[in-house]
Amino acid sequence: MGETAFRCQAYLSAAESIAALVKIQYNKSMAESLLSLLQIEPQAAARLHGSARTRLLNFLLRWEAYPETLACLEPLDVNKRVSLQDLKAQALYGLGQYPEAVTLLQRRLQKRPTESAHILLARAHLANAEEQEALHIARQLTRAAKGSAAAWGLLGDVHLHMGQLNDAENAYQQQSKLAPQSRQARIGLAHLYHRRRDGVTASAHAVKAYGAAADSSLQADGSEDDARGPTVQQLQQLLDFFAAVGDQNRLHSINQLLQTRFTTELAQMRALLSTQQESAPAGVAVNANPLRPQRAPNRQHRGAYKAPHMPLERIEAAPLPDLTQIPVSAAERKALEKAARELFGFPGLLHAQPQIMACTRRQEDVLAILPTGAGKSLCYQLPAFMDKGITLVISPL
Repeated sequence: MGETAFRCQAYLSAAESIAALVKIQYNKSMAESLLSLLQIEPQAAARLHGSARTRLLNFLLRWEAYPETLACLEPLDVNKRVSLQDLKAQALYGLGQYPEAVTLLQRRLQKRPTESAHILLARAHLANAEEQEALHIARQLTRAAKGSAAAWGLLGDVHLHMGQLNDAENAYQQQSKLAPQSRQARIGLAHLYHRRRDGVTASAHAVKAYGAAADSSLQADGSEDDARGPTVQQLQQLLDFFAAVGDQNRLHSINQLLQTRFTTELAQMRALLSTQQESAPAGVAVNANPLRPQRAPNRQHRGAYKAPHMPLERIEAAPLPDLTQIPVSAAERKALEKAARELFGFPGLLHAQPQIMACTRRQEDVLAILPTGAGKSLCYQLPAFMDKGITLVISPL
């Protein structure tokens, strides 16, 4: 069995600095490979029925098991089928073998050109520091198919990679017009505004891209469609973004969602392979024995977008005021916590909320700047419910 493809990172508890993100390189001694979790050998996987094999290979690619994907493709005559060449090219791209991916895709496109293969070729060129080649392909695609949102998204990614922010913004806006439900344009714009050091606008786009993240994006063949829900890769990109801006609430939320996605998909693949075992012809060995519960891979902050290949620069924030300088008596804190529990069902208060609301109830001036999800609304709602009088809220929303 090849080396496991999991490359995961873990962030420390909220009490510690997010700057202390640490990377954990998984290997055989630390985590089992996906094929071993499914108890199927590459040779047996290669002999699966076509649709089942495609679903398995898409599953492996989605969760970055690139060496295992190549191992499953090894027994097959990849040169005879462009669909298998596409899968192999994705695995080579994921492993960082960009020249090999370029060569394979160029040969594959001579047989039957498709937009998706051209897009992957452009991304391989871009990752291999061949920016002009990538830009040429992206421009050709947008001219040939002006209504293709994916082509405009590629053009935006290429311009962004090259530092051409205005051109990138125009491309992402065109992508958004063509596919209003697509999350990829908003992820690109979030990255773009982060590069412009406009954190508020960047976060707004990222939050909208996150959207109804509980929806599954899987299609029948095991591939993904971001119109149905955020893809695993998009969730990984958002994870990187929220790590870069220090939004620990969404870091936790997305990581939990990825854990759930993986557990669900693993169970679905086990069920599929169990069905294949029942109908498998002689010589196809699929081990469908029950497995002990396994921990899902830790899909936490990975450090850089997979597409586009650009690390997010962390913007150094100004030092925060020392909250210990804002007095909150035990009686004030107890009253606030009691009201939050009785009126809203919250078990406790978030960071800085007691200080902000204590100042508000004491009729002191206070300016609070909090990230999305940090509980801003409670800071005016709770004092309004607790005290007499009128509370005026002026919202830009």
